[in-house]
Amino acid sequence: MVERRLTEQGDNTYLTAGNNAEARSGDLERIREQSHAFNIHTNAFYERLNSLGLGKKARVLVDFGTGTGGSLPILASYAKHIIATDIEPEKIEAGKRFVKAEGLNQTTTFDFPLGGIASLNLKSGSVDIVNGRLIWQHLNEEVRSNEMRAAVLALKPGGLFVAEDMNLHTWNLQPSTETFSWFLRKLIELYGIKGTEAGMGPKLRSLCEDNGLEVVAEDSYVIESRADDSFKNIHLGIFMAAQAGLINEERGVMSAKQFSEGMVQLRKDVLDATRSIYAPQMTQIAARKK
Repeated sequence: MVERRLTEQGDNTYLTAGNNAEARSGDLERIREQSHAFNIHTNAFYERLNSLGLGKKARVLVDFGTGTGGSLPILASYAKHIIATDIEPEKIEAGKRFVKAEGLNQTTTFDFPLGGIASLNLKSGSVDIVNGRLIWQHLNEEVRSNEMRAAVLALKPGGLFVAEDMNLHTWNLQPSTETFSWFLRKLIELYGIKGTEAGMGPKLRSLCEDNGLEVVAEDSYVIESRADDSFKNIHLGIFMAAQAGLINEERGVMSAKQFSEGMVQLRKDVLDATRSIYAPQMTQIAARKK
């Protein structure tokens, strides 16, 4: 496992900050900043694949759950055409603006369909790489199975499935506090209620092998934040973004009062300069279609 420190379907568990435009806009910016923070690791993994002679000549790449396009600057180096999918219209539009602002469309062509892989009706064996970062954890078992079958069917023989996901159970504040532990338990509880997977990272290998793919590379990493590291705010943003899901009356995970009062203390705990916070361990995997 690599440890590095950075100094610089239905409702998504992390994208439920609210329905007003200001809340949604702020959440999109958080997701974009978060994506960029992970990019050093995503880029290193793709460079490793490249050194193994994999993914060098991709013509078509599907970025499943592209979000606001944070991974696209890396992926554009490996494909002539990218199909960037997402279920959130706001994120699709943000991704389009990002591609244009970064000039990525000068060397790579892009499509931004709304939906998942299964809804694309891609021709069998038409895709070189299917990429998905921080998406599989948000899908329940049925949807995950359907999307995985669609991904494998779309891949060419020898094509690559590349995934990157977290194990929420490893999120760690040191020294820990009662408030942080409580919020984390509640967030994991929300995943269980929705039928999604808080510990997806360690299960990526079985996801690949159960669908007949051959694992060719695997890695993991943790991002550590200390003192005034700006990434500490990302941790708080994830809890804030889950607000609507956590205080949903039907789910009964917590009350609005518990959330608001808890967030006051959680902010103090996380931003405390004497504490370090370790993001959930991320697992990266690449598997080849036989």
